[in-house]
Amino acid sequence: LVTSDARGSGCVVLASEAAGAICKHMETGLLHPIGDVKTLSEQITLLHQDRGLLGRLREASLRTVHEITWTAAGVRLLDVYREILASKNVKAA
Repeated sequence: LVTSDARGSGCVVLASEAAGAICKHMETGLLHPIGDVKTLSEQITLLHQDRGLLGRLREASLRTVHEITWTAAGVRLLDVYREILASKNVKAA
């Protein structure tokens, strides 16, 4: 949840691939392999030096943050249940 809160606050996420962060590498944040301190350091330097990239990642993240709310998760779960019921020809109440 920390990375989702950070995204909602306008922070660009830099996270390990194992963190479960909901972001797309080079679209809404930056991901790196588990324990790869060298890559993380390079990503921090990259964002410091390339403020245009930092701004683009921030803007894309903020544009899509509505996709990672509890409401969005509930709607998606309900859609999945409906798809399963429809595929089994079961009528929902």
